[in-house]
Amino acid sequence: MIISDYCSHENGLAILRQPLERYLHDDIVSDNAGVIRQLNLIDRTAQSDAPIMIEGEKGTGKEHFAQYAYARSRRFGRQYTYFNALSVSSDRYGAELFGSAAGQEGLLSRTNGGTLFINDVNLLPQNIQRQLLTAISIPRVSGGKPEFDIRLIGSYTCSEDDPGALSGLTEELYYYISILKIQVPPLRRRREDILLLAMFFLDQANQSYGLHSRFGWDVLASMLEMDWPDNIRQLKYTVERMIWLTEGDVIDNMALLADCAKPMGNAAQAREARFPEHIPENETRSLKEMVADYERMIIRQYIKQYGSLRKAAKALQVAPASLSRKLNAADEEEE
Repeated sequence: MIISDYCSHENGLAILRQPLERYLHDDIVSDNAGVIRQLNLIDRTAQSDAPIMIEGEKGTGKEHFAQYAYARSRRFGRQYTYFNALSVSSDRYGAELFGSAAGQEGLLSRTNGGTLFINDVNLLPQNIQRQLLTAISIPRVSGGKPEFDIRLIGSYTCSEDDPGALSGLTEELYYYISILKIQVPPLRRRREDILLLAMFFLDQANQSYGLHSRFGWDVLASMLEMDWPDNIRQLKYTVERMIWLTEGDVIDNMALLADCAKPMGNAAQAREARFPEHIPENETRSLKEMVADYERMIIRQYIKQYGSLRKAAKALQVAPASLSRKLNAADEEEE
């Protein structure tokens, strides 16, 4: 499909006369030199079992880079497991990864021989990081092999002005997992991809729902000028909302674009860390323990959003040392 089929006026922009498929790299859509360099690095090291660290701002599509690496690796076809470190309560990390005494099989056991992708790996408690590193990298006996044969891929959410502050990651795990480091640029640094991605998301919706939607040129031109602070995720949801809120096939309402493209605010971000509406009947934690877990969940969410412990502390209006103590205390309780 030619890209200009998705807009009402191509305005002489050469890229709009190219087939959209030309810019597809599995599920990654890009004509950006920086992105292509990262994909080429993955291609060159495809037959290696070296761990990978994928760094990028929120919403940049780090999981797609992990899947791209898996699809080109010699482990393709074996188990690929996704684990979101942010979604697990502090008392469940050990059971989820290593299994439980009650007979629950851990992710490491299920993934043995395959690839494990840990999203926001730096949010794992440090004692769990040490156990993980031991299980996948340290031989159990002299001259032997580690307990699990797993290729580890991790991601870290960073911010532009604090890109390397891997808050929460132990030094040992950092050096282990950063043998191959993939840095995903934010959307404002790859503006040539904005229209491509917008067309890609529009094409997905058209094919899925039998639609014939296309963009007006003014909307496309405005998209190119926007900074997209929440990156590809924000652009995707903006396109999807505009499709469903537009009457007719041509998406040309500038006011609607401005409304749909509003970035997620701090209040909405904080609500992601809300307490569950229903308490499980088998809940055994005390009130103090549940409050501490909820507090830790909020801290992790803010570290993920702001990219560093220092910035999270500023947003929460507490001292960085206070947040660090709370996280370290939780780690010590789990050991």
